[in-house]
Amino acid sequence: MIDYCKFLIDTCAPGGGYIFDTNALVDNVKRENLDAMFEVFETCR
Repeated sequence: MIDYCKFLIDTCAPGGGYIFDTNALVDNVKRENLDAMFEVFETCR
């Protein structure tokens, strides 16, 4: 999860305009994956 989030940031964020959103229900996810995802994006703001 962490590597994929970093990949998204590196690929989509240069130049600005990247908006992070789950855009889906997060009812059936592993809590540690969700926490890791938000942590990565929070540190890259």
